[in-house]
Amino acid sequence: MGRTRPEARADAWRQFWRETDPNPETPENEALNSYFARVALASQRFRDEGLPGWRTDRGEVFIRLGEPDEIYDASALSQQRVYRWSYIGLRLVVFFQDDSGFGRFRLTPDSRAEFERVASRVQH
Repeated sequence: MGRTRPEARADAWRQFWRETDPNPETPENEALNSYFARVALASQRFRDEGLPGWRTDRGEVFIRLGEPDEIYDASALSQQRVYRWSYIGLRLVVFFQDDSGFGRFRLTPDSRAEFERVASRVQH
């Protein structure tokens, strides 16, 4: 919608609302409500050095895929702090690693590639 001409934005928003609403019989758009709830939770849970949580790697994965089925602190298996998130139904495991030692968790390169692959086929 950012590239939509100002005079066409209201129509673009209505079209977006209709296309993303999983239950048009209700006045609410449950998918958007769920999305914004995940954004709010990510902002609370994953704050990182002045960045709001929704702008971090963990926030991005959480918003796009939802709550992981399993979170495991794999730090004992590594020289750095590492968390493993598993999404069993999606057959996805991603690792967030803190290379800095200051709680800046980033997706590992392999995890970024896997996440992008899965997220491209998942509408959440």
